[in-house]
Amino acid sequence: MDASGRIEELMRLSFAEVGELPASSSQDVIDDEGEKSQLVTWREQLAPDLHRVVVSQHKLHGLGFSSLRSARGFTISADGRIELLDPAETERLLL
Repeated sequence: MDASGRIEELMRLSFAEVGELPASSSQDVIDDEGEKSQLVTWREQLAPDLHRVVVSQHKLHGLGFSSLRSARGFTISADGRIELLDPAETERLLL
């Protein structure tokens, strides 16, 4: 699984379910080429009726070093409207 796949999973959740996600979580994954990476998910409540979710994928290099491979994100409003974030804007959020 990559950042895009994780975002697709999260976009299936309701506003209430997104609100129950932890502020951040991570999981180690192995990609199709056998390389280990880490998916990190962040959830932020921007307003009472708006959440932002960002998933980033980091290639692990060892000794605690990693590099950003990709990042995807979306916002979801209380009425269920979902808007994808621009990938370049999403990556800037992580810098």
